Amino acid sequence: MISYIYMGMSEPTDLSPGWYNSSTVDLFREKKYDIKETSASSKKLINERLVYFSQNPKYFTNYYAEKIGSTWLNPTFQTIWCSLPGVRYRYYEDYANYISYHQKALSMVGGKLAQIEEIYFDIYQIIIFVFASLGIFKLAKNLDLKQILIPIIFIGGFLFHILWETKSIYVIQYYFILLPYAAFGINYFLEKFETIYFKKRKVK
Repeated sequence: MISYIYMGMSEPTDLSPGWYNSSTVDLFREKKYDIKETSASSKKLINERLVYFSQNPKYFTNYYAEKIGSTWLNPTFQTIWCSLPGVRYRYYEDYANYISYHQKALSMVGGKLAQIEEIYFDIYQIIIFVFASLGIFKLAKNLDLKQILIPIIFIGGFLFHILWETKSIYVIQYYFILLPYAAFGINYFLEKFETIYFKKRKVK
């Protein structure tokens, strides 16, 4: 468990900072699968990493900015990335023949349609985040636990993945729970817009 915290702050390899990598498994294997030894080594690595962060504040800021951005600002939450033919396309002839025959499917996971999907969901994601923030802000004024409990869960998930190793696909469930708050925010915004609009018309 502690080694996963180290993974969430370790030097990035192939993927974005703080994303899953083999460091935990490698360390566990190196310590001959001894849990206590792995835990002690992980704590030492965490302390070394904290010292490095404190001595390099710009690096620290950039590291966590990229970690948070790559986790939460992927509009498809890796669903297209996870659907890429990848290894199966290279090593399984039947699969390669099947997906090659279905050009629209291939385009959706790695072509022009995938790019269009990314743009569409990027706009959609921005709308959700903006209006969910508005909705939560309005509801939080009442301090009613029933109305702000789910946003508290969202904040908990957000903080957890700053500390823990991360992937965009891990946080999609937190995105879904924002949808009703976004709907409330959109409704509040439209009601205010309507009030202001008709008030101006009446004045004219």
